[in-house]
Amino acid sequence: MEKNHRLSFLFNNSVIYAFSNLLQRGLAFMLLPLYTRYFSKSEFGAMEQVYQMVMVLSIITSMGMPQGLVRGFYLDAKSETDQGKMLGALVAFLLPVTACIALILWIFSDFLSHALFRQEGYSIWIKLSVGFYIAILLQQLPMQLLKTRQQADRYAVWSIATFLLIATGNLYFIMYLNWGLQGMIIANILGFGLTGIYMSSGMLRQMKWNTDFSRLAPLMAFGLPMLPALLARKILEVSDRYIIPYYHGLDELGVYVMGARISNIMDVVLLVPFLYAWQPFLYSQSDNPEAPKIFARVTHYMFMVLCSLFLLINISQGWILSVLGNGRYSEAEGVITWLVLSVLFNGLQYCISAGIHLRKKLKWEVMIMVAAAILNIVLNVMLIPTYKGTGAAMATAAAYLFYLLGTFVLAQKNYPVAYNKMRFVNVAVQTALAFVLLGMAETFALKSVVFIGYVIACPLLDLLLNGEFRVLLGYYPSYFKKATAKG
Repeated sequence: MEKNHRLSFLFNNSVIYAFSNLLQRGLAFMLLPLYTRYFSKSEFGAMEQVYQMVMVLSIITSMGMPQGLVRGFYLDAKSETDQGKMLGALVAFLLPVTACIALILWIFSDFLSHALFRQEGYSIWIKLSVGFYIAILLQQLPMQLLKTRQQADRYAVWSIATFLLIATGNLYFIMYLNWGLQGMIIANILGFGLTGIYMSSGMLRQMKWNTDFSRLAPLMAFGLPMLPALLARKILEVSDRYIIPYYHGLDELGVYVMGARISNIMDVVLLVPFLYAWQPFLYSQSDNPEAPKIFARVTHYMFMVLCSLFLLINISQGWILSVLGNGRYSEAEGVITWLVLSVLFNGLQYCISAGIHLRKKLKWEVMIMVAAAILNIVLNVMLIPTYKGTGAAMATAAAYLFYLLGTFVLAQKNYPVAYNKMRFVNVAVQTALAFVLLGMAETFALKSVVFIGYVIACPLLDLLLNGEFRVLLGYYPSYFKKATAKG
């Protein structure tokens, strides 16, 4: 009974985290029409630069140590007193580091404004981002503490409360006061700052202030190895945001960012929920001799779903742009196609990397990711001057394809999986054919016919011919039935 209770607790927490994350991301899309209506294209592009700059600085400042609390509390500081001292030492370390970076940002705000915005923006945006940066870090530690103490319900409540404060602030400062990007940054400062201050007041009661930084060794042992991977992935995701304005200005960046936001629909709808379920599932199969076959099957299913979404977004991107982009971002259509292809490659990489995680070869995967980030920067510099945002999207797709292929080689070397290559080729060829036909179709009705024909002829037919449709529908109930019987 205790084992089943623990599994139920794990499942419930996973569902809560997934739901809160999806709800935040989904609601964030609702703010896009507000931004596109009240922001200029240059402000929309600069918004992304400011946001990503703050995210990167928060990663560097924390060095992954807040995420290491879960290991530090349960393995190295098991008593409440030791946990309070570890928490106190962490705060004592982060405060001066945060203050120094905030001061540097403020002092060099004019220089950074010129470097980022190319005389199309204002230094006040950088100065306000100092408050945004502090607010993010202020909230980060107590939120991580909730996850460490497995208080998923409170984590979800505060995540949603933060977003609601940010959304309310956006409506007031942007719609009512017409403050543009400046209003958006202030809304984020208030949203993250107010919730961070309130939660930090509760955290202070658990904290025992000290400067014994040797207590942070377990946190650094967890966080520092993660830092290159986090930074490399961030570079892979956002380096083009800083290269496009250098050659073509913030208006072109605004168009590109809109394309990126729409391509993120695949993340919200599929990849994030899949990851929440996939990561615990793959580790649960570590001792199962049938695991390679299961991983091959899941990868094939995922490939078909990703291909279907790739085509669906290509069909509907014009309509999505008109709704979210307020009719001003039609140039983003070419960008969306390449960026959705990038998401497809990234989703496959998640599946194929299962063996790397089971064999603990993460160091080599990080090296592949770093190489992909470097390739992305090189291709951005080569393609953006001529092809603008489309060139940046092509560079991103090429980098993610490299990351996928590198992961595949590493995974097969350490954890061979017998993929049915012809089935993958069949799906890829039919998807490419459908994509060409969609490009030739002139009306939405014809495009819909092509897509429906694809869904029937490719994924469903593939599953039916190979006897997989029944297995797909019955696998998870039978899996949990077996798990319960064993428990």
